[in-house]
Amino acid sequence: MTNNRNNFNWNIIDDSSFPDSRTEKAFDNVMVRARRKEADNRRRTTAWKWAVAAAIIILPSFAILISGKFIGKDPAVEILTASTENGQTKTVTLPDSTKVMLNSGSAIFYPEKFSRNERRVCLSGEAVFDVTKDNARPFLVSTSDITIKVFGTLFNVQAYPENDIVTATLCTGSVGISRNSDQDDVAMLRPGEEFKMLKSNGVFKITSVDAEEATIWKDGGICLNDGTIHDLIHIMERQFNVNIYLTSEKYDSEVITAKFIHGESIGDILKVISSLLPEMKYTITNNNIYIH
Repeated sequence: MTNNRNNFNWNIIDDSSFPDSRTEKAFDNVMVRARRKEADNRRRTTAWKWAVAAAIIILPSFAILISGKFIGKDPAVEILTASTENGQTKTVTLPDSTKVMLNSGSAIFYPEKFSRNERRVCLSGEAVFDVTKDNARPFLVSTSDITIKVFGTLFNVQAYPENDIVTATLCTGSVGISRNSDQDDVAMLRPGEEFKMLKSNGVFKITSVDAEEATIWKDGGICLNDGTIHDLIHIMERQFNVNIYLTSEKYDSEVITAKFIHGESIGDILKVISSLLPEMKYTITNNNIYIH
């Protein structure tokens, strides 16, 4: 298992309109689920770490401040949370009938009703958004690093806290993207384009891609283009809810491109990857996988 910290940094968000009682309630709900999961199986720490990460997003004491400018300024509006554990996906219908499909290990925060001026949600992880058209109220997806503005379109956002890169891929419509440190849009996407930004310095690029590959996870598929063994491990851990331990550094420089679209098992995937990396050996013991 690769070691990464869930380093959220949403300090730019003001919590003045986010009452402590609502924050504590949301935190308690997440922590109850985390403790229940931990009690079921103490050896499987992935779900616990995710639940804590989801809780961290909303705790001001951890310096993650979700603002009224993100969720609306009415203190009476309840903030709702939908999340998935590893090995799980979920479809959520938002108050405006927008459909959101969450990938494994993801969470979305949204108000029980949107404001008159905009429809804003906060995302950690990965999701496909099928946004209901509303010219009067743009739809905004805020992650820890970027904000995506749309009026009605279909797109995929990947913003896992452990990843160094955040991406947005447009399937239909058009979107504007801004870095949270900037006031203005830094990019406009057309269908079939992908925005990819390095979190550490804000440098980004836009490339033409097969947009369907970005959403292949909805049907249980995996697509990795020019990725590393660590990228693949993260994907497999989330999708199959397993623990993978990489015991060698000899594959770190390898570039992997692979696509699985037929519901392959994790054993099938490992067999293919070991053929791409001929020296690679692996063993499977219950829910643990060791790559040598």
